[in-house]
Amino acid sequence: MYPKSKSRLNLYQLPLAGLQIRYLVILIALGITGPTVSGQQHTKDAAEFLPPSTALYVHAAKPAALIDTIENHEIVTHVLELEPVQKLMRSPQFAMFMLGKGLLETNIESSVIDALKTNMAGGLWLGLDAESGGAIVIFKSSDEAKLKRTIGQVLKFAATTAMGDGDQVPFKKQEYRDAVAADFGNNMLIARYQSWFMLSNKSGLVKKVIDNMHDETNSPLSDQNWFKQAIANRSDSDIWATLDLDAIRKKSGRGGNIFTGRTDNPGVELIFGGMLDALKHSPVATASVNIQEDIDFSIAAPFRTEWADEARDYFFGKDLEGRAPLVLQPKNMIASLTSHRDIGKWWLSKEDLYAENVIAQLAQADSQLSTIFSGMDFGEDVLGSLQPGIQVVIAENKYDEKYQPDIRLPAFALIGKLKDPKKLTRKLKIAFQSLIGFANINLGMSGQPQLEVETENLGDTKILASSYYYEDGTEEGLILFNFGPTIAFKGSNIVVSSTKDFAIELTKLMKTDAQGQSPSELEPNNTRIKIDGQMLHKILTDNIESLVVQNMLEEGNDREEARSQMDLVLLIADLFKEVGIDYDVTSAEMKLDLTIRFDDVSESKSSSTNRDE
Repeated sequence: MYPKSKSRLNLYQLPLAGLQIRYLVILIALGITGPTVSGQQHTKDAAEFLPPSTALYVHAAKPAALIDTIENHEIVTHVLELEPVQKLMRSPQFAMFMLGKGLLETNIESSVIDALKTNMAGGLWLGLDAESGGAIVIFKSSDEAKLKRTIGQVLKFAATTAMGDGDQVPFKKQEYRDAVAADFGNNMLIARYQSWFMLSNKSGLVKKVIDNMHDETNSPLSDQNWFKQAIANRSDSDIWATLDLDAIRKKSGRGGNIFTGRTDNPGVELIFGGMLDALKHSPVATASVNIQEDIDFSIAAPFRTEWADEARDYFFGKDLEGRAPLVLQPKNMIASLTSHRDIGKWWLSKEDLYAENVIAQLAQADSQLSTIFSGMDFGEDVLGSLQPGIQVVIAENKYDEKYQPDIRLPAFALIGKLKDPKKLTRKLKIAFQSLIGFANINLGMSGQPQLEVETENLGDTKILASSYYYEDGTEEGLILFNFGPTIAFKGSNIVVSSTKDFAIELTKLMKTDAQGQSPSELEPNNTRIKIDGQMLHKILTDNIESLVVQNMLEEGNDREEARSQMDLVLLIADLFKEVGIDYDVTSAEMKLDLTIRFDDVSESKSSSTNRDE
């Protein structure tokens, strides 16, 4: 630790942690001065210098272009115009930062952004070494001579600032072969070799890289079989990464249970269980990021049919061909999840999926649920009655004019298909009535309104809808006003919904043929998730007062501060148009794609202005 500044500006102790990081990145990007080495200038990929024990490799081939994209992105411009951000930029701390930035730019005779572009022009890399646990960041400058002049001024400026505040120079200069380094202590070292620059928490890792740069020694990362396999399938992207899963599994004590192919969380297992098979067997994983108007992220790993655990047939389907049902699209939909999951098989496979303590908990739940469902075995008779493929749909709720809840929760529903609707519909209707009966016992014991069930036929749709019976003097704003548990049947389709209106809306979107059968329409993926950013923003807006009160209670903020924080959340949510996740698996590859679509900024500005007015 270096002594804290007693006065004046200290570049290494700025009050804003985020700005500290940004400032440090600037210094790192500029590199460190030292003698210019004669001879051939390296133009190779850093994979030819990283040690063979490197487990994670990340590469941005054109960071200067990426900086341009981010700097000029209309979303970034819009965020900088937001009042909470403007307020931060008017703070004394930010003024101190801008003063330091201005002094730095005066000394280096360049803007920080231009310096970053120049000194990252040849590429940016990150490596993690499994052997030492070290991390290293590498930059390639396009102008070594200019860098030498510039960085001399940077380090002189940093040393002068620290000594002017009564501190020691915050680094020690070192030399190793033809490289020069600055050791900042606390496991942080910056080094330069020709036009290559390195930042690491392990000096030994930096020395290995410099040795490979100097000697072009054998067996670097680029010669490793797992890396060759990954690089052969490299995609053209702004950022590309690959991970040696074999090396991670050897250190699985650090990685946790995911590399054993198991989890003790039933929810995680149901949604992500099959992916654990890839983490257990795949030799390598790759990822790519593209940032243009929107953001696209993809992660993939090799997969083989024989790697699919038999207990996870519920997840993959026969021969890995399981596909999600085509998602329904109700009005004002907030989010949806559609997935190929045989939840009956999943429940019955619990002995092969979980540890004994989890199995015992699920067995107890099975017994209790079987009682509620009138003696029907919950695993075989209830969940087992469903065909593979489930949907969860969330949308804006509708309310009775008289009964408005203080907290407005969205409507939600679980959608599936029955294997034998003629045989099972009646049993499930009786089970639903029994479930409402048990709920009424608990509601009565707590003095809450009771539920009553009504049966209704709408064409070929059978509906059992429950609603709360409100007597005179019922308390206002109850959260119960959000709900009216309902079950509906149409053809082989079954809908379990939080409200009657939502169940009816969903059944109207379902197709049936002349015989009343429901055709199976499928998505191209195993699992698909979508979130509508604007509808999510609306739900948050509807509940802003409740969120403010919750913030005050949990964070101890006053109303003004709590409202300011919630307004910032709303402003951020207002930027997103849609978030989508697609997961698929074949006999060759497992792949997950994440897409973030941003809303039209001009519309966001207009809506924000209207809200302010």
